[in-house]
Order: sequence, then C-alpha cells, then structure tokens
Amino acid sequence: MPATAPAAPLSPSVASASASAGWRLIAWALVFVGVARLLAYTGTAPYRNDFAHYYLSANILLSGENPYMTPLEPLCRELGLEYDRRIPTGANPPLLIRTVTLVAWLPLPAAYWAWVGLQTLALGGLLMATRRLIAIDADDARWLLIVGVVLNTTTLQRQIYYSQVQVMVAAALAAALLLHVNMRFAAAAALATLAAALKLYPAALVPWFMLAGLQGWRDFARRSLSAAAVGVAVLGVTGIETWRSFIVDGLPVIKLSVGTSLTNYSLPNLVNIISGELFGWPLSATAANLTKLCGKLLAVAALAGAYIVVWRRRLEPIAALGILTAAMMTASLVCWSHYFVLMTLPVAWLWRRASETGATRGQWPLLIAGSLCLWPELDWAIPITGDLPRLLLHFYPLAALAAVGALLASSRLPCKQA
Repeated sequence: MPATAPAAPLSPSVASASASAGWRLIAWALVFVGVARLLAYTGTAPYRNDFAHYYLSANILLSGENPYMTPLEPLCRELGLEYDRRIPTGANPPLLIRTVTLVAWLPLPAAYWAWVGLQTLALGGLLMATRRLIAIDADDARWLLIVGVVLNTTTLQRQIYYSQVQVMVAAALAAALLLHVNMRFAAAAALATLAAALKLYPAALVPWFMLAGLQGWRDFARRSLSAAAVGVAVLGVTGIETWRSFIVDGLPVIKLSVGTSLTNYSLPNLVNIISGELFGWPLSATAANLTKLCGKLLAVAALAGAYIVVWRRRLEPIAALGILTAAMMTASLVCWSHYFVLMTLPVAWLWRRASETGATRGQWPLLIAGSLCLWPELDWAIPITGDLPRLLLHFYPLAALAAVGALLASSRLPCKQA
C-alpha cells in the first residue's frame, strides 16, 4: 500500500485566521452569556434598592417636596418596594435625583426599563470611548473578547442588579479623557465637573483635568470658565436650596448607612472595621474619633500620593487617570463593588498591553490584577482562623487597586491619538 503523503502545514496567515476565528467564537459566546446574566437580574429589580429610593426621591422632587426630609417607608409600603432602614430618606446628590426625574414620571416598570435604557446607552458610550482610547479596531477579535469579558464582570453585573449610576459616571470620565487626549481641554474639564456634580467623588479628578497638559494662562482660563459654567448650570437646574438640604440632611444618611459594611472597600471603612475588631463594638467616643481621623488621613495620603506619582513620572493620560481613579476609590467614604466599573478603561488598557508585550511571564501580573479589580466580592470560605485575618483578606479589592495602580505607574505604552 503506498505511503500517504504528509499534509502540507498551514501557512502563517491561515493559522492566524483560524486562531482569530476561534477567539471570535469564544468572544461571542461571552457576550451572549453576559447579556443573558444581565437580563436575569431585571425581574425584581424595579422593586429593589437602589432603584426604589431613586424612583421615590425623584417623584418626591417632582411633587415639589424635599426628598431629603420626606420619609420613604410609607411610600415603599404603598408601592411594594424594598425598604432599607439605613436609608430612611433620599440621600443622593440633587443632580442624580433630577436625572432620575427624566423617567420617574412613568409607571414603575416602565420607569425602570427607561432607566435600564439610559444605563445601556452609558455602557455603549463607555465601551466606545475605551476602544478609541486604547486604539484598537472594532473588528479586532481582541476587542470583542474584551467586551465579552467586561459584560461578565461582577462590577457590571452589580450595576444592573442595583440599578446603579456608576456606569454613567465611568462613561462621562472616559469621554472626558477622550476629549482631553484630543486637546479639547475645556470640554473635558466641563464633562469631568458634570460627573462630579452627579456623584460627588469624581471631584477628586477635576484638578487633573484642570491642570494636565496645561498650555498657559489662557488655556487655564478657558478650562476654569467651562467648569464654572457647568457648575452654574447645575445649580440652576437643581436649585441652591436643594444642595443645602442635601449637605445638611442627605449626607448624614449616607454616613450612617455605610459604616462597618464588609462590601464597602474604602480605606476609611477598613480602618473602622479594624478598630472595631481590635477594641470591640461599639467603639468608645475616643476610639471612634481617632478612627475617623486615621481614616481621613489615610484617604488624603492615598490621593495625594497618587497625584505626586502622576506628576513626577509624567505618565500618559490613561495611566495617569487610572492611578488617580484607583486612589479616588480607596479614599472615598463609599466604595461598593459596582464602583469598580470605573476601572474598566485602565484595566482594558493593561489587558491590551499584555497582549502586545510578547513576554508571557510579564502578562500574568497585568491579567490577574486587572481581573481582581473587575471581580470584587470573590468571597470564598478561606480556611484562616481568627476574624481579623479573614476580614483583612476580604478586602483584597483594595490590594488589587494598589497593584493596578503600580502597574500603571510602571507602564510606558504610548497613548495614541484617539
């Protein structure tokens, strides 16, 4: 029987196309699974926090009453909504409540789906800005893979579960950065200011948008006027008195509702929990005051240290803003798992960098640290004795933020013009 001739080896182009097709198939499967998982959360979401108090606060505002002084419990009981005793009245910034009024005039289910539509638009904007900033083609299989992975992250899944607003903030900041790298500095400062008015904590990033790449006093004046115009417009839409009530009545509700939560991954909360474990609950007045002071000092140190690193190393915009965002999250009074959607852009940038370094050994820190950032609350039953070590291990998202910040600080990948 004659010997069979060996098959001709695939050419590099054919092998590359086959590999790309395989990754594309995996990516589409991830997209399908991610969308299905997101939709699975929508069944009872209209009646669940946080949409419940968003919807009620907005309706209270539409009726001409003060959302920071009107009890939510009777309204929750009337509509069959979930009531959180930690949030007895409205507690969100006036601009956020005013934004929800765009949909709150609708019946509850329709208002929820309209809100989901706004979240979807924001997610699309975030992904579009991210793709342009990391300079990757829309038809690149790696980009489709990134989209599929992002859709399955814990942080994005929690966005839909809690009907949250952080994806809108992330989209605004990514769009502001896109404007910045295209040298539209005044518009970038204005959009960053709008994000800060929506959710307060992005105010920590506004100085960077005001000063990064500054081109003289005229440029600074344009940025300042643009940011000030947004501030005046926000006050005009929401009203000064509403902001006063938010500061006096709303902020205390936030402070009381976030303490000692194991899923609040901020430095001030970590210090608070450690103090409670060491000295016992409830903390004495002296211990509580010292704990608050230490938490505030650590928060300021984290944010100031991030600005110093960015200033001294003269990093590219994506790396710089990624470091500052990580520091902002750790320094905030609140840092829930869904806040980590703010790290989508810098982590996608690191993932893209990992795919191009050519050194497999160097890819793993990028992939692992980035993944841990986007999958907070991986709360396994880890066999460690003692409550304090277990609690400290539960706060691994803080370590992931620090690791991503360090990787961004050491990066030297140029930021291409978007």
